[in-house]
Amino acid sequence: METVALDSIEIAKPEFYAESGYPHDAWTLLRRTAPVFRYEREGLDPFWAVTKHADIVEVSRQPNLYRSDQALFITPKEAQTPDMILHQLLNMNAPEHAEYRAVTNQHFTPRALRERLTAKSFQF
Repeated sequence: METVALDSIEIAKPEFYAESGYPHDAWTLLRRTAPVFRYEREGLDPFWAVTKHADIVEVSRQPNLYRSDQALFITPKEAQTPDMILHQLLNMNAPEHAEYRAVTNQHFTPRALRERLTAKSFQF
């Protein structure tokens, strides 16, 4: 295992992933030593990396305390444009999230999916 330090981990730049692959060591270090980590690097908007499942569940269940940013993708500041913010269910906060989810959730129940998949399987 390569030695990784919190002040030098790289978890956001696509070119790092392309050159070095997935940074397993960095994510392991974060989960072990700083499971809620303020990631600040030059050229990027700072963000909180919440890395443990239990913490993610806790944050997700308390939208009044924790807010999703309006950008799902981490983008270098120099490449950002006003139209870049995507209006997606994943980065909506309550109550808007619940309103949008209510429109679609009936199509993704186990019964609805089973019926749709069964109908498609007969086509093949």
